[in-house]
Amino acid sequence: MKEMIKKLVCILFAGIALFWCYRIWSINSGADEVKRFEFTMNQDIQGEKVKLKAVKAGYISMDEAQEMFSIGNSLALDDNIEQKVVYVCIEAVNTSDTSIDWSDLMEWIECGFETNAWSGVSLGFITQSSNVFYTESFEPGQTQDIWFATLVDSSVFKEKNWKQLNVHDFYYVLSISPDRMRIRLE
Repeated sequence: MKEMIKKLVCILFAGIALFWCYRIWSINSGADEVKRFEFTMNQDIQGEKVKLKAVKAGYISMDEAQEMFSIGNSLALDDNIEQKVVYVCIEAVNTSDTSIDWSDLMEWIECGFETNAWSGVSLGFITQSSNVFYTESFEPGQTQDIWFATLVDSSVFKEKNWKQLNVHDFYYVLSISPDRMRIRLE
């Protein structure tokens, strides 16, 4: 009797496991494939209303960042942690026939930075302090350089990787949904 109960329990668990695996497979096979687009520096990216191009990028020390972005000492975390700032300048051109609200434009293109092992969002206070918009909206035909930056610190990298930060491929991510778009920074 005990043997029969053990067999029934094993068959029941095997059936549940098989059903669960089928369920996961059916959900995953029905998901839409995410398209991935990768661009390079100075490559035009034509959107529906805006043409974008990364014109300047790099990573710099904290001292250089404080001077470049006029941010004072607001980024310093800890004296024991080395920090650098990764930045990109995106040239945006309004190719539509209508004005675009600045907040809509920023919402479309402000996402973040990544490597194959790390990612970070754009720091809003750097974006605000380094970008000055002289018109109420982004007018047709208007060109504007827009700066984004984020903080990279040694606490999230192994010491060996931190010392070789220049070998990492950094990307600026424009969008992750519905299509993943990123620019390889040089």
